[in-house]
Amino acid sequence: MKAFQKILIFVSTFVAAHFLILWSYPTSKTLVESLTAPSLGVVAGLLIGAVGVFLGSLGNLYAVLKSTTKPNHVQLSNLNDLLDHISLTGKEVKENVFFVLAVLAATLLLPIIGVSDIPGITWPFQISWLSKPIVFTTLNLWLTVLAFIAIFDCVGAMFLLHHHYETAIKEWINSPES
Repeated sequence: MKAFQKILIFVSTFVAAHFLILWSYPTSKTLVESLTAPSLGVVAGLLIGAVGVFLGSLGNLYAVLKSTTKPNHVQLSNLNDLLDHISLTGKEVKENVFFVLAVLAATLLLPIIGVSDIPGITWPFQISWLSKPIVFTTLNLWLTVLAFIAIFDCVGAMFLLHHHYETAIKEWINSPES
């Protein structure tokens, strides 16, 4: 995703999560705290399994690319471009997986941090809609929504890998030596 799109998604999901928490507080606090970590744990496990399939498919794709015998200059250029796209797709998946794992860790820690009182440090806001429980619940919900967006982005990247795989096979089929 482009940087501007990411910033827009970050800000809009935070504002939406905050309004949702404000509208349904205190029911939303218990619901968010009880559901975010378990649901993200399950989804992170599924995502890690999907990445295993992704890496296996990547190995097959590289095998197809290596099996192209004596390609000409144009084919080498096309295959090099394809490898660059594959590398970018792999980097995107890697970033998304690590983001989901970081969000999972944060959703496990936020409730603990929210209820702990560190001596000498007080919550700086006295406004009710910026109270400590509301802000921490909003952060928890916001991070969960962002994690699900990252998961959808990961699935899109896996379909992009399939497209790269098709391109490599078509390149191999259309090569003069095949």
